Amino acid sequence: MHKIPFSVTFDLFMKHTAALSDLFLPVTTWLERDQLTAPYTRFGQFARCKAVEPPGECRDDEDILLEMAHRMGLHEAFPWKTVEEYFDWRLARTLPGSQARGAVHPPPDLPQTRGGPLP
Repeated sequence: MHKIPFSVTFDLFMKHTAALSDLFLPVTTWLERDQLTAPYTRFGQFARCKAVEPPGECRDDEDILLEMAHRMGLHEAFPWKTVEEYFDWRLARTLPGSQARGAVHPPPDLPQTRGGPLP
């Protein structure tokens, strides 16, 4: 790690490798972010809505990656302006047509829980 000119780590915890990095960015847990995951079989997508707000300055992995890509001028490779746009793009590949747009975010008329809408 000492031979790398500049390193960035984003993780849940400050581990040994993270401590050697030039920049450490704390990330959210699965309970603190909206997320799309694909099973190993790549059949479909699983959507998960966050249950609680993240503490401090924690951010989603996708949010960090998008901002880093944009700051590096990689707009063509990362054309999405928000994580929600990125999720819509991923879902559109699974759910053809307009039914994919906004599918991760539940409608506002769902019953509310302490952490937000029920999934």
